[in-house]
Amino acid sequence: MNPQRENIEFAQASFPSKIFDYIATSNLIISSNIGDMDKFSENSFYIYENDDPKELAKMIDMAITDIQNNVTEEKVKGIIKIRDKFLPINVGDSMIKTLMRNNA
Repeated sequence: MNPQRENIEFAQASFPSKIFDYIATSNLIISSNIGDMDKFSENSFYIYENDDPKELAKMIDMAITDIQNNVTEEKVKGIIKIRDKFLPINVGDSMIKTLMRNNA
């Protein structure tokens, strides 16, 4: 769970690096929408808005219900896809391709 507050000035220029630790475990993730997390997550996280405790509770309930109903497979697949995309070797390969393309 990433409950970092999105409605503070610091949040406008921040991205919670701990999210990569969560992604590495391939477990379900509940997060505030700090740093445009909804776009980053590609619909694979449970996102709540505006630091609203009721929204957070709703996302927790939704995650528990999804686990109980065994319908989390697509979210986990999405998290694994994000994890693989940001593996150091893949990030390095992507950087090299970008640099080579710019130097061609």
